[in-house]
Amino acid sequence: MSAEDMVANMKDDKLLEIKSLRTHFHTPEGKVRAVDGVDLVIPRNTSVALVGESGSGKSVTSKSIMGLLPQPPAEITGEILYYQGDQSINLLELDPDGDEYSQIRGNEISMIFQDPMTSLNPVFTIGNQIMEVILRHTDLTKAEAKERAIELLDKVGIANPRQRVDEYPHQFSGGMRQRVMIAIGLACNPTLLIADEPTTAIDVTIQAGILELMKELQEEFKTSMLMISHDLGVVAQVADKVAVMYLGEVVEYGDVLDIFHSPQHPYTKALLKSIPILGQNRGREFEVIEGTVPDPFNIPVGCRFQTRCNNQCPSKYQNPPMIEVKPGHITKCWLYKGDES
Repeated sequence: MSAEDMVANMKDDKLLEIKSLRTHFHTPEGKVRAVDGVDLVIPRNTSVALVGESGSGKSVTSKSIMGLLPQPPAEITGEILYYQGDQSINLLELDPDGDEYSQIRGNEISMIFQDPMTSLNPVFTIGNQIMEVILRHTDLTKAEAKERAIELLDKVGIANPRQRVDEYPHQFSGGMRQRVMIAIGLACNPTLLIADEPTTAIDVTIQAGILELMKELQEEFKTSMLMISHDLGVVAQVADKVAVMYLGEVVEYGDVLDIFHSPQHPYTKALLKSIPILGQNRGREFEVIEGTVPDPFNIPVGCRFQTRCNNQCPSKYQNPPMIEVKPGHITKCWLYKGDES
């Protein structure tokens, strides 16, 4: 069974299916293989977390889905299948600047960007920025769109929304700006919400509230979510399924409980061991993953984690296949010799 077949068969009720996605950037220094063969399924009404170190290709994957990367210098190949009922649309076959893609982006597939401090336009009111999405994708009048914006601000926990809808981003704290970004993302009741590091710029004391809010709104709006994060604590709180990325590839995928309690790939195990646990790390040396993610200009031949892996694998110079270690749990490692060995 191929890697694509194993991933596709995990869930019949698919919303988005990524097959052999490759996003390469052509630069004067050479080709950067930022995303290099990603297979992933996002089921309906499900939260999927995409985790990994900085430089693993998480944000490039999300921007490839949204059609936000200029081509050139980006070269995107593979398939991104978006399912509308019984039909599927390959987003990579659409013109990123065309009307069909524009109707999907922001309406059916929406995104919360990484930094709320810079994602909001400082010269427009909060209300205008929420209303822009609503007016573009619905038939509501301007007055109706403003009422919808006020309703959304109330749902995301902004006090006095009728007053604050006419205020500017500089009048909001970082946490409140993040709530506004969530309101913009949910303005048209999307079927898929992509959240790229939604708590990175937020004070740790209010992160839990933001995550709980996102989970509640996801359930209320029946929205699937692709959560991009390097914080496994965030993942444990929000995700139903987890995909672990390393150097442009998904190296493990499974239910969140399987990933946390029974990790299979050495990289996933190392990530979990590097999490500090309150009261359990006292007097012990903090565990880290030795080295750094290799240069995407010069990706190792074979297993991409070989330069940092403690296991002595004789097949490390051959690229391992995706192997199903249990139903719904797959990993890309030679340590597990399933039917593909």
